[in-house]
Amino acid sequence: MPGQIPMGDIVDRVIEGIGKAQRDYKKWSGDENLDNAPEYLITVSIAQSIAQLRLDNYFITLEGGVKGTLESCGALGKGRIHRDMRANGKFDIVIWWAGGTPRAVIEVKHNIWFFRRLRIDLQRIGETLKRKSDNSTLQFGILAFYISCEGKDSENAQGNVKRKIHYLYQKSKAILDGDFTVNLREGNDVKRVEDKYAWEAVALVIRRKSTESS
Repeated sequence: MPGQIPMGDIVDRVIEGIGKAQRDYKKWSGDENLDNAPEYLITVSIAQSIAQLRLDNYFITLEGGVKGTLESCGALGKGRIHRDMRANGKFDIVIWWAGGTPRAVIEVKHNIWFFRRLRIDLQRIGETLKRKSDNSTLQFGILAFYISCEGKDSENAQGNVKRKIHYLYQKSKAILDGDFTVNLREGNDVKRVEDKYAWEAVALVIRRKSTESS
């Protein structure tokens, strides 16, 4: 689509939005980290960050119903909706093409300790992108999350974060292997908050292999 915002720019704003949520909450709370904040703070911060791009080319909605999003992108059609999509649920963020059809869905998580917290949303995004893909206007999905680890010192804490991200990324690729690509986007480096605590902003970008060149 002529004049569309590059996917990479949107992913950059997702990472920045998570980082801003961390900075804001530390300021508001008297130095508490984002682990202690509600998840919706991250969702809103990401949406605000994306909105700083060219709004004339697209728009953003929050808490978009699954069935309504599928209908708008041309993927509802006939047939049972896969249970992994949680048909009566909502997507945290939906990014729309300027013409009024959905382009991407974003799910947001924080306090990631175990892969099962990501698995549910990965499967949901995958099934959403796969449904009626010949007709669907959905181009990609993003699973965005904040992750933190402690360690015996700052170097160990940062290493723990890096190792956890690598583990989650490899597991995510395995879950969606076949029809999808999963690309990892992190902040520029692991952020240190205290001597024994480190955190990072992460986005897993999911695409159907048939749309990689679009």
